[in-house]
Amino acid sequence: MSEHAADRQSAITASDEALRVAAHELFRGSQYAEARAAWQELEARDTNDGEPGKMIAALVIAESREQAGLEVAGESTRRLKPRPRRPTATAVSATHVAVHLPASTSLNPLQQLEAAVRERPSIPDLYLQLAQAYLEKDRDYDAERLLFKGREATDHDPRVQEMWEDVSMLRHARRVVFAEQDVKAADNPQTRQALEQTLKDRDKAELDIFRGRVKRQGADGAAHYGLGVRLQRADRVRDACPHLEKALEDSGVRCEAALALGDCLKQLEDIPGAMRNYRLAANSALWTDQRSCQIEALHHAAKLADEMQMPALRQRYAAELLRAEPGHREAQQLMNK
Repeated sequence: MSEHAADRQSAITASDEALRVAAHELFRGSQYAEARAAWQELEARDTNDGEPGKMIAALVIAESREQAGLEVAGESTRRLKPRPRRPTATAVSATHVAVHLPASTSLNPLQQLEAAVRERPSIPDLYLQLAQAYLEKDRDYDAERLLFKGREATDHDPRVQEMWEDVSMLRHARRVVFAEQDVKAADNPQTRQALEQTLKDRDKAELDIFRGRVKRQGADGAAHYGLGVRLQRADRVRDACPHLEKALEDSGVRCEAALALGDCLKQLEDIPGAMRNYRLAANSALWTDQRSCQIEALHHAAKLADEMQMPALRQRYAAELLRAEPGHREAQQLMNK
């Protein structure tokens, strides 16, 4: 390769990585349309890059959660932070897959994708695109069913597996919302029992999903964080701690993991450990959507210092909390104590 060609290739690579980082930032800022356009541009530039297809699918799930009034921020989106690209030679972009349909066909785009899956059932990207299309039409049941079948047909492709897991969690979260609405509409033993069972089903499903992710992904901090907070939710704080400690190694989820670990250690009456992790959480906020985590960590640290009758630390954390959120009522009360 000539020196000029090498320089041009380096410039293209740098441009791609800048666009990749921008796409992640747009996602984190809930600018879904702009993020999708950026990922589609990256997909068009390199059809062997498996990340854009996965991110486009994740965007659709995030939009679906937001439209359903469900929380979007959390480990499922924060694990998608910018990281070095890992080229996948076997990835095939669904937009470039030839689909042999009769010349006279009048199928719409969704029907064409369904026909493509039937014709080429072993291609993972077709399942991802069709599931994405289903989600855009609020057909999450069809998306979940398609991806469930796609796992076997694609020899458990990790992208299909992960999207199936995300859609499954989305559907469980929606069931919880509906059950809570039923209790508000008619609070009686039947609706409360139904809500309790729905929560148990959700918690069991999410525990199984994150156990599987930890097993598959090994050292991935986001997977360990996801499992840790599900164990914490199940009151298994001792089991949660090792996973949350492992998640601290990942800067993208360190803030949330440290806050959760601090709560677990406080529950286990390890006060120095709890204080240390609250401080770590406050210092580890990298993204604008982690500001609430930072504020919560400072709040917990100030209250813990007050409970332990440590006025200097109470004043310190309360002052930091007021700098982070001027007008915070309890921080002001702690400062004036």
